[in-house]
Amino acid sequence: MGLSTPTNKLQLPAIGLGTYHLQKESLQKMVEQGYQIGYRHFDTANYYQNEEELGQVLKKLPRGDFQISSKVWYDNMGYHNVLSSFERSINKLQLDSIDNFLIHWPHPHDLIMESLEALKDLKKNGRLKHYGVSNFTVHHLQDALDAGFEIDINQVEYHPYLNQEDLLTFCNHNNIKIVAYCPIARAKVMHDPAIQKIASSYDKSPIQIVLRWHIQKGIHPIPKTQHLDRLSENFDVFDFNLSDQEMVQINGLNKNERLIDQAWSHFDY
Repeated sequence: MGLSTPTNKLQLPAIGLGTYHLQKESLQKMVEQGYQIGYRHFDTANYYQNEEELGQVLKKLPRGDFQISSKVWYDNMGYHNVLSSFERSINKLQLDSIDNFLIHWPHPHDLIMESLEALKDLKKNGRLKHYGVSNFTVHHLQDALDAGFEIDINQVEYHPYLNQEDLLTFCNHNNIKIVAYCPIARAKVMHDPAIQKIASSYDKSPIQIVLRWHIQKGIHPIPKTQHLDRLSENFDVFDFNLSDQEMVQINGLNKNERLIDQAWSHFDY
């Protein structure tokens, strides 16, 4: 349930579970319950410091029945550093292979290319199924494609107030799937009058409306929650469709409002 129509060889579940800030018992409950609800994509990163705990939960699940994504942090960029970071991640997760491994943030150009070369080699050796990036802009992606790398995923901040249409168009054209973190703008969408009005007509919550908006745009949201009831609510978005007019209306809420400060990263080089 919840698989999108693939535009590239990667078939990514339409909605996943983000695990940032989830630790110990909270992480275990969310992942175990999420799996029972139907979640089949779990997202982590070196930086989250929960890969080992997540691995303890994942080893209880059928390996072929879920996807795991992790990311290498910016201070581990470079060919050999990425290989070492990957080894740490795969060992902590207790897996034979990782489905998706991403560069977490842009870095100077040469280190991006070195890092992508490492990911390409890991895929060639069968330890990694797909590789990609996170927080990359169009020019970062274009450079990677020009260098011959096959980018499967770009995980970025994406919500109605940061509706990155140019990036989405570029990724769609190049068969790169966008995975959206902060898809509900840290719950700000709950208070938006336009979204509330649409939600009332479907007997859905504003959060469900926004997650459905992502899915109909071909974006794969990974909402995070520490509440079991919200976990079920977030997944209950496959029994309705927003109209074209409603999609346009939500698209029009864009403010180019970025919630995650990227000033310290190398958005430009």
